[in-house]
Amino acid sequence: MYWGILYSIAIFSLGFLDNIKGALVHQQNHEPQNLTPLIEQKVGLDFFMVGDYGWVRNMTPAYLTFDKMNEIAGNKSDPRNDIDFFLTMGDNLYSMNSTNPSDEDFDIMMSLFYKRDNLKDKNIYAVRGNHECYFEDDMIEVNLTKKYPNWQMPNLYYSKLFDIGNGKKLGIIFVDSCLALCSNYSFADDHNSSRTPHDNEYASEQHFQLVDRMCNDPRTLDLGAEMFQWMKDTMNQWDDDSSIIWKATVQHHPLFGKWYQDYAHLVSDYMPLMLDHKFDFYFNGHEHTLEYANYPYSQVTSVKQNAELHTPKGRLMDYACLAGQEMLYGDEDRNQIFTQGEALHQFTTGSTGFDLYLVCPALPSMGRYKYTQNIYHGFSQVHVDENEFTVKFLGVDEFTNDLIELYKVTVIHPGTNKQEQEKDQLLQE
Repeated sequence: MYWGILYSIAIFSLGFLDNIKGALVHQQNHEPQNLTPLIEQKVGLDFFMVGDYGWVRNMTPAYLTFDKMNEIAGNKSDPRNDIDFFLTMGDNLYSMNSTNPSDEDFDIMMSLFYKRDNLKDKNIYAVRGNHECYFEDDMIEVNLTKKYPNWQMPNLYYSKLFDIGNGKKLGIIFVDSCLALCSNYSFADDHNSSRTPHDNEYASEQHFQLVDRMCNDPRTLDLGAEMFQWMKDTMNQWDDDSSIIWKATVQHHPLFGKWYQDYAHLVSDYMPLMLDHKFDFYFNGHEHTLEYANYPYSQVTSVKQNAELHTPKGRLMDYACLAGQEMLYGDEDRNQIFTQGEALHQFTTGSTGFDLYLVCPALPSMGRYKYTQNIYHGFSQVHVDENEFTVKFLGVDEFTNDLIELYKVTVIHPGTNKQEQEKDQLLQE
């Protein structure tokens, strides 16, 4: 009887173990398999900035940079590569005939977008550069939309609000800087100042010195005055809209330069208008380089006096100007982080296709320069959401075809309770 009991226990144990084993196998076979990594969801907006690119006599550098943008937009491993649109900084076309571009010229320029699978469906928000300002038909690029619907340029100047999620917006004013340079608008006049810079000798001799545009056309003067009035009206409206948490302008000519001298009219009259309305970013081309400079809001009270002190007093070539340079001014960190409201940030993206300019390191400027380079042709990649605004300068090595991240600036919005965590995370990267 004793052996019979042991035998029964053994049989029961084996059956019990088989049931457990079967249950485990069944559980393993029906457990959800998490073999593919989670893909981060896209947040906010992402876009490319290009400038000074459509040189139809030699498109090789532009092919190089646009091929890289096409690769980035096709790389789905990073949601920030899901590009929404383009911003152009002007000088979109350097035509064979400088005053009368042909349809073929525009077709070559537009092929940069339309002949690349990952770029062809993206909208292109454009402004004129000084080379387009030479065109006899000043509306020719505005009318380009009729043939190329993705070309979004409804007027010589316009504005657009972009949704960035959670009811927040990015506001961009697209400015025709040829009209701005030729206008007789004075910020001082608007603020009851006795100084009227356009009535003195400085205005007549220096104001138009580096304009790259004939300003003696009365129509141009009138259009410039109309544009400034429209800008002021638009900025006043945006001040009352709390959903607009980022503000930027797009134009061709820079405020500050390391090849051209600072544009005194823009610095003394246009920049104070932006500072008055708490704009964050100034996007431009014109200098065929990649450059970053800023103007701290702590200096706002002295902007007019500083503009007078930095009035150009010598010829451009009095300064040593160099090719093949990359300069970080005062801080070797290529990843800069700011809090919104610290400064007005100028990003120069002017090296997407045309020959690169020299840079003049000792050229005085009102802008606080942080970075400039004229080694690589390149472009900017931008991400914006309700918490951050990040601009990356990307260059392409023409010999190795390597894509190089040159410099990155991130501005953190102070309204988010994740501000410190964002800064810590960005510093770790």
